[in-house]
Amino acid sequence: MKKNKLWLFLSIFAVALLVLAACGDGNGDDTGGDAETGDNGNGDVVADEFGLDENGRFVEQRTISVALWDRNDERIPNFDESYWAEWVAEQMLEQRNVVVEWETVPRWPNDYEHQSMLLAAGDAADVGATFNNAMITTMAEMGGIHNLYDHLPRYRDLLPNLYGLLGNNVYHNFDPVTETLWTLAGWNNNANNGRTSVWIREDWLAALDLEIPTTMDEFADTLRAFRDRADELPGVGEIGEFYIPSGEEDVEGVWEEFLMTADDVIPYLITQDVGWDATAIFESFIPSDITEREWFVRGFDDRRFMFEDAMREGARVLNQWYYEGLIFDDFAITDTRDAQDRIRLGHVGATIANWDMPFRGGDAWTTRMRENVGEDAMFIPITPFLNDVGEVQQFVPNPTDRFIFFPSTNDEILASFLYLDFMSSPDTVRYLQIGREGLHHEILEDGAISMLSQEDMEGRYVQPSGMNFDITLTVNNLGAWQFGGDEDVAVGTLSRAYPGIDPERVLHAREIGTMNNIMFRNVNVPHIAAEDGMSAVLADLRNLILHRVIANVHPDDFDEAWAAEYQVYLDTGGRAIMEEREQAWIDTFGDVDIMPDLDQ
Repeated sequence: MKKNKLWLFLSIFAVALLVLAACGDGNGDDTGGDAETGDNGNGDVVADEFGLDENGRFVEQRTISVALWDRNDERIPNFDESYWAEWVAEQMLEQRNVVVEWETVPRWPNDYEHQSMLLAAGDAADVGATFNNAMITTMAEMGGIHNLYDHLPRYRDLLPNLYGLLGNNVYHNFDPVTETLWTLAGWNNNANNGRTSVWIREDWLAALDLEIPTTMDEFADTLRAFRDRADELPGVGEIGEFYIPSGEEDVEGVWEEFLMTADDVIPYLITQDVGWDATAIFESFIPSDITEREWFVRGFDDRRFMFEDAMREGARVLNQWYYEGLIFDDFAITDTRDAQDRIRLGHVGATIANWDMPFRGGDAWTTRMRENVGEDAMFIPITPFLNDVGEVQQFVPNPTDRFIFFPSTNDEILASFLYLDFMSSPDTVRYLQIGREGLHHEILEDGAISMLSQEDMEGRYVQPSGMNFDITLTVNNLGAWQFGGDEDVAVGTLSRAYPGIDPERVLHAREIGTMNNIMFRNVNVPHIAAEDGMSAVLADLRNLILHRVIANVHPDDFDEAWAAEYQVYLDTGGRAIMEEREQAWIDTFGDVDIMPDLDQ
C-alpha cells in the first residue's frame, strides 16, 4: 500500500528533531566565563540565545496575559483574584521571571462569541483556550492566530513538561500539507472515565416500585409513571430553596423558598442544547458498522447533527415525548443554570449529563437536592438506549480537551510556552487539582487522595470547578500520570474526589461511562474552506431546528417538517462541508473507508 503524506511528514520530522537535539549545544559563544553558572567572568549573568539564565529564568522580565474561564460562582465571584490565580502568578514570576496578567472570559454559554469578538478586535489574551477549534481555524485564515509549528521545534528542549503531558496531542491538529498548527490539544483523561451518561432518580424508582429501565420503551414507560404518579414522588409537597443571582454587578443575590407541587415534576429534562442533553438517544441510532471515513465526513458538528438519519429518529422520539408531557415544556428557552437549579430543587426525574455530573461538588446537584428533598435523593446511571445490534454504544472523543492558541498579537511566544510548560508540570497540576492538605483533601493510608467538601467554603480558596478545571488549561481530570504512574492510586483518588458520595457509586458510574466506548482516530487533512465561519452559524441553526421539530410540530407531521428543516441546514453550509470533507479524505487517503496505519 502506498505510504501517505502524514507518514512521510512524521518520519522527516522525527529525523529533524534528532538533528536539532544533536546540534542544540553548538550555538554558544566562547565568553571565557563559567558555563555552569552563566557568569561571564565579570559578575554578570549571561543570557542564552533565548534570553534565559542558567535557571531557565528570563534575565529581563516578561509579561503575558492568560485567559481564565470564570463561572461567576457566588462563593468566589472574581476567580482572577483567587488564591489559585495568585499562586500561579507568583510561581511564574519566581521560576521564570514572567508576570502573568489574567483576562477572564465567560465559561458558558457565550464564551465562543466573546472570544471571537476579542480576537477580531485584537484584544485577546496572549494564551487563550476554547473548545471551538473551527473558530480558531477561521481566525487563523484571517491572520489572527500564530502558527505554533513555526516556533515549537525551536523551543522543544525547553518544554519537557508540556511534551511529557501532551505527547502526541502536541501535534494533534497539525496539517502536514500546509505545515500549520493553530492549536495545541489539551490532555483529557475523561476518555478513560466516560463522556456522558443517562441519569435517573433512584429514590423516584423506589417510591413507585419501578425497575431500572433497560430499553427505550421501558425508559418512556418510566417517564410516564413519573408524570402520572407525580403526587407520590419524594419532594412533592416539600419546601426547597435555591440561590437567585441579582443580575447586577457587586450586588448579592438571595435564597428563596419554593413549594414543590406535582406540576413541578419534570420526567425528563433537556435544555436549549438538545444535541448534548439527548446525546445518548441520538447516538443510539448511529449504525454500529459506521466507518472511520463516514465519522470524519459527518464529524464537523460535535452534537452529531450531520448524521441525519440518527438525528431524525432521535428527534422523532423527543417530539413524541414532548407531546405526551414527558419533557420540560420550556426546554427551548432554558439554559444550563436554570436547568441545574431545577435539578437541585429535586424537580427532575431523568437527564443526560457528564459521567460524573451529579457528584460534582461545585455544581452541587446531589448535596443541594438532598437538602431540599431528603438524604435518599440520588441519581444513578442507566443504559436504556441500545443501538441496531442491541448494545450500548458511546462515542468518546480522542483524549483531547480544550484547544490552546496564541493570537497574532502575542509577542511573547517563548514566555507563553514556558507558562504552558509550568502548568503541565505534574507537581503544578497535582497541587491545583487536589489543593491544600487538610483544607481541600486528606491523604489515605493507601496513598489515594480523598477530597474534602467545599460546600460551605467561601473566598479565595474555593475551587469553582472540579479539579480546578477552569485554570488547568492543559489537562482535565485525574490520571495515573499525576500519581507516578500508579493506576490503582489514581482510580482510588478518583473514587474519593466527590465529598459526600460513596466511592462505590463513583466507581459504578465510571464503569457505566466506559461501557462500549468507541473512539475514532484523529484525521489530519488540508484545511476545509467550507467550514470557515460556519461553526457558530450551524450550531445556532441546529438548535433552532431541533427546538421547532420537537415542540412546534405535531407527531403526525413530523417527517414533512423534518425534511424541510434539514434541507435548510444542508443549504446553509452543511452539505458543502460534508462534500469538501469527503473529497479531502479521498485526496489524502484514497477511496478507502479506513485510514492507512502509519507503519504501512
